[in-house]
Amino acid sequence: MSLRFPIVLIGLVALLAACTAAGTTPAESEPAPVVEAEVTVQGPDSPTEEGDAAPAEEGDAAPAGDGDPAAALKAALESKDYAALEAMMTPNFGFGLIASEGIPYSPAEFVEQLELTYLEPAAVQVDLSRDIRAEVGPDYHSLLDSYARTLYSTGWGAGQADTALLFLDEGGRWAGMLYMFEGLETLLFAEGSGEPESAAPQPDEPATPAVEVNDTALGPFQDTLLEAITDRRNYDVLQALMGDPFAIGYWRSEGTALAPAEAAALLEEELLPRDAFVNYTLGANLSSLLDGQDPLAIWGPDVNAQQAIYSTGWGSNGNGEAVLIIAQRPDGSYYWHGILYAPGGF
Repeated sequence: MSLRFPIVLIGLVALLAACTAAGTTPAESEPAPVVEAEVTVQGPDSPTEEGDAAPAEEGDAAPAGDGDPAAALKAALESKDYAALEAMMTPNFGFGLIASEGIPYSPAEFVEQLELTYLEPAAVQVDLSRDIRAEVGPDYHSLLDSYARTLYSTGWGAGQADTALLFLDEGGRWAGMLYMFEGLETLLFAEGSGEPESAAPQPDEPATPAVEVNDTALGPFQDTLLEAITDRRNYDVLQALMGDPFAIGYWRSEGTALAPAEAAALLEEELLPRDAFVNYTLGANLSSLLDGQDPLAIWGPDVNAQQAIYSTGWGSNGNGEAVLIIAQRPDGSYYWHGILYAPGGF
């Protein structure tokens, strides 16, 4: 199944809300596109038996655990009890990354994602006492109001530094999840919410010097990009090479678009840490690697993608792989358009 996503701030509000209703499909929820960054990613075409099951009526108890469904979800996540988690999920489970559009999964499909990427390498802790609704910015109120209860959790991902909001429906079932990579949680909170903010630069601090980039020829531009990624790990140079916005597509999931400064911070903190041992391969058969897709043709008609480069050794555990996309502007100059990223490899 191919998915096409527009980048939106709260694109998954309608999607996750739709997933709580019986018989809904992604087509019934159409968030308005804001940035026409298009990424095609692969996902299973057919729901599993769990996904075909009829949803419980409102007010039904959660299918797993006695007593408080939130406490049962906390216990299952912290103990990595995948069978219990699958039993707790709604048939159309909504998953999304912050600042991007969400997509639905059947319980069996999402449990596989938990085991491969999000939960197995993590040390998740669920905070049942935190009133996250009182802390988030107003743009996220409609999302949280779509659910009976929202739980805040930490310790996700291979680096155990990501966070997530967990959504329970009226019947106490686990209906959805909003995932935030390290450093992106601040997008969730409004100014003055009590959440610590990044320190502002002091007036006497020197400005970051401008980075000169030769973007008029593909060869030199490509060499600069690869050197900054593999040898020097120079995030200032990487930021200077990026287009605005910078597109990040997650393999077999959805994608997002970030300002270059935010994207460079995400690379340094999560996707491309300084101690990563990164390699690249020019001329790799990427179409066969990507289930027959042309990596230059999945970004939309407005992106003139010119070069796709396969790279390995990404992420805090070194298991991530990425396809780097270099594109050309109408004036003939080149820029780093984005990456297609697979946390556990393609």
